[in-house]
Amino acid sequence: MQTIDRPLAASYKAGAKALERLGLKTEIPTALDIAGLEEVAGLAVTAHAPFVGGGERLNIACPDEERRSRSRDIIKAYMGQLDGFPEVKTIICHVAPRIWYARKDGQLQQTGDYTLLIEGLRELADVAAERGFLLAMENNRAYYHDEFPNCPGAAGGASENFYLGTAPEEWRLIARDVKRDNFGLCLDTSHACTLTHLFPEEDRPAVLMRFIEEPELILHVHWSDNWLYEDGGRKDAHLCVGEGTLPPAFHREVLKLDATILLEHYYDIQRLEDELRFISEL
Repeated sequence: MQTIDRPLAASYKAGAKALERLGLKTEIPTALDIAGLEEVAGLAVTAHAPFVGGGERLNIACPDEERRSRSRDIIKAYMGQLDGFPEVKTIICHVAPRIWYARKDGQLQQTGDYTLLIEGLRELADVAAERGFLLAMENNRAYYHDEFPNCPGAAGGASENFYLGTAPEEWRLIARDVKRDNFGLCLDTSHACTLTHLFPEEDRPAVLMRFIEEPELILHVHWSDNWLYEDGGRKDAHLCVGEGTLPPAFHREVLKLDATILLEHYYDIQRLEDELRFISEL
């Protein structure tokens, strides 16, 4: 049986009573005005910065200065609004689109530049440090043409919509290039699974394991299951751990990480309890 040497976290949607009964912490979502958040304020150890604003995807690496600055300012403002959550120590942020086409008409909406991304993450990490936070950058998911049929991409294959830092090697490179003591990575296991579907089935377990080749870079985990071989795994399924087909060996490695871990989903209390039982028996 795997020993869990730190409390896990689950969605605030489970409610304070259930979280306390199960010995779980939680994560504050991107919106701070949701009813009931005050009840879990003392249980929150992480907070997820916004990734959309004003009806558009935030892009801290956009060559357009106005959009770039607006995106960074929204995330900074979020950090400044967390005084009511005294136990929060880590802020999670998304990366930025490398290229993004609109779903409805397939028109190019925005791009992202790697150099501007590093600049932006350093800027955000410095603001986080001033407020006593760690900053963890989350790997994004891969997208497929059937979700964006009006956008460029191969029918039956990948969409050209793609984020910086989606592949594990670039994701880790970003952390090394930012070079801030309070900066690291957030591993989203369901997102990682979507990327594996760009590879043949026999290669997918090895691709998945590449996300934890440098465990010292990972500060936080959004832990969910997904389908490694079934076509449904192309989408961000966020299944309860144990309900999908990610290898148990991978889940065991997640538990070994010196990181905070959030079960990033909530469906009902029974499924959460079953999930915790599966984890305890890994």
